[in-house]
Amino acid sequence: MKLTRPLAFFDIESTGTNTETDRIVEIAVVKLWHNGGEREVFRTLINPQQPVPAGATKIHGITAADVCDALTFTEFAPQLSRLLEGCDLAGFNILGFDLPMLEAEFRRAKVSFTADGRALVDAMKLFHKHEPRDLTGAVKFYLRREMEGAHGALADTEATVDVLMAQAERYGLDGDADSLAKLCVDPAVDRDGKFKKDADGKIVFTFGK
Repeated sequence: MKLTRPLAFFDIESTGTNTETDRIVEIAVVKLWHNGGEREVFRTLINPQQPVPAGATKIHGITAADVCDALTFTEFAPQLSRLLEGCDLAGFNILGFDLPMLEAEFRRAKVSFTADGRALVDAMKLFHKHEPRDLTGAVKFYLRREMEGAHGALADTEATVDVLMAQAERYGLDGDADSLAKLCVDPAVDRDGKFKKDADGKIVFTFGK
């Protein structure tokens, strides 16, 4: 990479995924200088000043006891703002989660921070761009071959049979259709994906505000 400014990779762990009601419990930053030849690494726990749900702890391993003596985000925000000052930002799914959560925390702390004017590099977006998440991509990934006759009903159906068999072998999945179906659709949530379970197991909307 040819860097004209420092590139700060960051990742956030939190009490949940709602930027309005959830809070950060951990943040890590790896700041690249001089085209990646020099790195500055920083990581800290954050006291969210609210309970850490068991569902969230199951994901990131951080408990309320781990963060009870840590700085709050408001106390830590000025230091973090200085660390990120003049940096472009990068991470995995930062556009979908980490950056909105970080911006919300800075607003609550009343500390100036903006992503405007920064390059925002999301490795997940690049992953999906170069490794398409469609049937053609699945054939290439699981079967190590190019898809022939894509978007023809029979070709697509036969390819899906081969992909599913390869997935079952690769991941050691039970071949029973009922058990496979449970991995695909949570019976407590609609098939259209308009609702999902949050870290506490509550069903929430996936669309709108």
